[in-house]
Amino acid sequence: RGLPPMGCWRPLLLLAAAAGVPAAGDAVDHHRVLGLSGDATPLQIHLAYVNLTKGFTPGGRAKVEDRQRLGEIQRAFEVLGDSEGKEEALTAINYWEHVRRLEDDEDLQRFTEFQTNGSAHIRIVFAVEESGQRRWGVFAAAAHLYGRARVAQISPADAAGGRFFAGFKLRQYPAAIIYDPVSRGMRVAYGVDGVGEDAQRLLDGQLSSGDRVARVQELDAESHALRCGEGATAQCAWSLVLASSAALEQSRDGMMTALRPFVDACQRVHVPSAACFWLRMGRAPQWESLVRRHGARASDDLVLLAVRHGSIGLVVAPPGKAGRDAQELMGWLQEVLDGKIPPSAAELPPFPQAITPDEEPSEDLLTLVMRKVKHLSNTIQAELDKLVVKAEGYFTKMDTEEKTMFAGVVLCCLMLFSLVCRQCCCCCCCGRRAARLTEEEAVKQLSPVLAVQLQRGGGEKLGLSIAPNSEGGFTITGVTEGTLADRWNMSQPSAELRVRKGDRIISVTSYPPSSGGQGVFASSAGAIQDALRSGDDVCLAIAMARNDQEVQRLATIVCLEGLSLSEAVELTPPCSSWGGAAKDASALEVARISPALAKLNETRRAEGGCSLQQLQVGDRIVSVNGALDVRGLVGKPSPKLMVARWRPLGTVRAERFRVDIERTGPTDRLGMQIQTIPGDSTAQLEVLETFPEGAIARWNSTGSGTRVLAGDRILSVNGQDKDIQQQLANMKVAIEFERWIDDSAGSNSVFHQASGGGQAFSGAPPPMPVAPLGTTSPVPASLKQDGASESAFLFPWRSVVLALLITFSVLGERPMLQHVLEALSVLEPCAAVTRSVLLAVHQKDQVSVAVLLFMVGCLFTMRFLWYEVRMMGKPQQRRTLPQLFVALFASAFLGCGNFCLMTWA
Repeated sequence: RGLPPMGCWRPLLLLAAAAGVPAAGDAVDHHRVLGLSGDATPLQIHLAYVNLTKGFTPGGRAKVEDRQRLGEIQRAFEVLGDSEGKEEALTAINYWEHVRRLEDDEDLQRFTEFQTNGSAHIRIVFAVEESGQRRWGVFAAAAHLYGRARVAQISPADAAGGRFFAGFKLRQYPAAIIYDPVSRGMRVAYGVDGVGEDAQRLLDGQLSSGDRVARVQELDAESHALRCGEGATAQCAWSLVLASSAALEQSRDGMMTALRPFVDACQRVHVPSAACFWLRMGRAPQWESLVRRHGARASDDLVLLAVRHGSIGLVVAPPGKAGRDAQELMGWLQEVLDGKIPPSAAELPPFPQAITPDEEPSEDLLTLVMRKVKHLSNTIQAELDKLVVKAEGYFTKMDTEEKTMFAGVVLCCLMLFSLVCRQCCCCCCCGRRAARLTEEEAVKQLSPVLAVQLQRGGGEKLGLSIAPNSEGGFTITGVTEGTLADRWNMSQPSAELRVRKGDRIISVTSYPPSSGGQGVFASSAGAIQDALRSGDDVCLAIAMARNDQEVQRLATIVCLEGLSLSEAVELTPPCSSWGGAAKDASALEVARISPALAKLNETRRAEGGCSLQQLQVGDRIVSVNGALDVRGLVGKPSPKLMVARWRPLGTVRAERFRVDIERTGPTDRLGMQIQTIPGDSTAQLEVLETFPEGAIARWNSTGSGTRVLAGDRILSVNGQDKDIQQQLANMKVAIEFERWIDDSAGSNSVFHQASGGGQAFSGAPPPMPVAPLGTTSPVPASLKQDGASESAFLFPWRSVVLALLITFSVLGERPMLQHVLEALSVLEPCAAVTRSVLLAVHQKDQVSVAVLLFMVGCLFTMRFLWYEVRMMGKPQQRRTLPQLFVALFASAFLGCGNFCLMTWA
């Protein structure tokens, strides 16, 4: 009784602990805790601590002894280690296994708030200055509270723009937020030292009436052992428990309202040997059965009970008592502790196991992805904001001519970037769109091509009015009477073969007198225009705008039995038809047939089959086995070809015949393969193949009617032209077929029908020559290619430019703006010379020089804008590189004019 109060001894005890001297009642040998002798060096202490700490994994289910052992190791190193050793230890220990690194504001909110079926452990969030920063105080708190609290770390940059983080209203950093996920109470402390001790006090139940964190621990094996001890070291004579049902846990607001009176009652009951806990009956079914057997009702969401240790006993409050106010709860608890309500004997089940971090409810995959994307966008936005701030700082330090020069460079960079995007990205997108075309779309977009060879004497005008077309070439808007083109029209036997308004010139082959009969092929708009103006003899390839009532467009499917396409025909790029640059680049056209195919055609002709089943010169191969990339599939054996051809109206007629079939039973099949024809508006079914067995084979063998052959089309079944497939399933069917017969001899492609279409120039090659057998030839070697040749783009300059831009953007850790400024410094000598020349101008002449420079710069600017507007409808003719130089010159002249004007002012 003569000793001073404990508060007087506390400073002395702290000093003794800091010196490593065991205090009275605390005979812990910190060296022995680390497995060292008393004369261990600082390096040995450091290595022992790091090795011992790495042996603990917070994600697993550790024993209480292991958690206490980690706390002892942490306290020993805090006493024996110095500040320098602690900072070095941070780089070696598993820091992020003990401290969770929060990525963004949503991750922070999910970590702190209570999740259904998740842990109710107290949360401690440290807000530090920089992302990824390691602090000793943070790790010390995580180690001391190992298994009893969840510790995380975040920086203001990570939670930028987050409402949840802003709700803490932190005034400075570092700061610590102690947060109870159940009651949503929190406490903010500035600094990182002493936070673990403060949280430990809350976990030990040392609550005061002014505490904002109203806290009771969840009852589990670990928390009860750490709070009350076990065996001979047990400190708790009573455990005061509020048990809640799983249904109540689903409502966080309702659970917090129910827990609040119990927490207040525990704060008012001043009995050191009594500890308050919260029991989740959904995780402890044995305890739920126990309280039900001792008087609790099955419908009660809240049950108040007291457990006596030592001589084990249990007291369950009357039904409804748990929902009363704090005063009534405190009165009942006090009566139990005073012995006024005797406990009944009971065999207590084991306490439930605590939820480990690995058992926390996982985040929904979609929510996780959306959060990651949002975090990435916020990070990019933050970096852009920093870059803008730095750019504004650099820009304000520049003088006027430097600002003008910088604006010009930025304009050039933007144009270069748009060029790369347009050439790389857009071309890829266009290519993908073209690749996704169906056979039906490919057939419908085809047009027959008319070869118009005009021999101009003395540079006679053609007499064609043309207008550029956005898809390439020139659209014919009119034909002048009495001119060369009009005379060519009059020489044609039929009106559909004449050039008319709406047709499109897709290429021109000119024959200059000095070329020696070698044609110059032109397909770009500029080259076509030059060829038409040259006055030379020309051969025009014209895509005709004709409907099905003027020119017959025939499409069918041909199966080559035992042959590949390369073995059956000689192929060339399309010249008798046109579907656009993308489709023509993958399609092919029959230029000559092989003897094997000629024999097959003769066999089919002798059978009297459909004329479309006989491949002919001029046929366009649209697809092979359903794929539009014909050039890559010419070697496929026995392919199924989609073929299109055009014939003058009236040269192909249709014969109809009827076949009556009766099946022998449900298993008797017709014995033919049928398919709809892509691009056919009638939606008829075509016979691709007949099999040697089946009803069709029996019909063919009888000879009583016209045989059904490949290429025949089904018009109707049993008089029905709809739902043909269903009608064919009947036992008796009457099928009406149609077969196309070509009354002309050989190839009658529209391309070769025009008078003089291939004979106007003696010895001149046709517009598209024939390739060798089994090969494809993009453009004949005898034709000189203009500037639009595809070979001009063999060098991968787009990829090179894109690679250079990416490399430039990631150079070093400095922002791109600094690299741009360094690049501009190379131009400083030129700028200095220009500045000295302009300063040499007399003051009176400065305004005149400025006006002159402004006028020249405006001319360049107008030229730039005029070209851009003019090319909006002709993107394929746009030249970007000249525009870059025009923009550079405009920037230079406007900048120099501005300099002269400012100098005069």
